[in-house]
Amino acid sequence: IATGAASEVAGRLAPLIPQVWESEVESLKGDLRGWLREVAQWSSGWRPLHSELSFGIPLEPGHDPASRPEPVVTEGFQLRGSIDLVETQGRNLRVTDHKTGRFPEERVEFVGGGRYLQPLLYALAAEEMLGRRVQTGRLHYYKTRVGYQTIQVAVNDLSREKIRKVRSPIDQYALSA
Repeated sequence: IATGAASEVAGRLAPLIPQVWESEVESLKGDLRGWLREVAQWSSGWRPLHSELSFGIPLEPGHDPASRPEPVVTEGFQLRGSIDLVETQGRNLRVTDHKTGRFPEERVEFVGGGRYLQPLLYALAAEEMLGRRVQTGRLHYYKTRVGYQTIQVAVNDLSREKIRKVRSPIDQYALSA
């Protein structure tokens, strides 16, 4: 499938240096193979419930049917975005945002000094939209070069307090802008 898709796109774009194009396609295929191996390991017992669950953005083909064009308002935040994956295990939910960038060098417990808000904000958005508590929010880095690492944040009273504390500086900045 990946080879066919790459050929179709190459036909439309006519890459200037075919060897560079082919090398990047092979790298992408390697990332996908590795990612599939990882998914098989970390999804044990978890079942996909929603994919591309969006809120506050225009609904487009490929978005989950449970998506909505209105923003989600929760914990004083008005949120817009698209959650890559919502999974269920019994009554538990977890949300995952897939990342292609560099894995953070510092340990992220809650919000990483305000640099890693998605695990908690997406969890809160999912709770508001689905009417169920989320157990875990995650950032999953799925590239071979970063080793398929995951930041996992428990969604509990302590993490909810941390996200509320982040809101105060954001509000102050917005008022001064």
